[in-house]
Amino acid sequence: MIRLVCIAVSITAVSVGLDAMLSGRLYYRNYWGDPVLAPLVIVLGVAALGMTLLKWRSFGQEREVLKGKAARRAEKEDRSAPSDRRWTV
Repeated sequence: MIRLVCIAVSITAVSVGLDAMLSGRLYYRNYWGDPVLAPLVIVLGVAALGMTLLKWRSFGQEREVLKGKAARRAEKEDRSAPSDRRWTV
């Protein structure tokens, strides 16, 4: 459900920005009457849409619950400094 809302908001932002740009204005007025830069809204909308589509599976998934030795190992890796972590492919 959150993914669909993100997609709808992204598409709405891009379409409102494009509408302002195609009518020859760089700004449009929001609900409170403040000016909003249309190219910025288009860029942010496309970025949000891209992140939503590229991370489609990982938004709704929770981390697997580990037990025993695997849990202790994961906890130890979380606490270690980034330079201490092993790089895996």
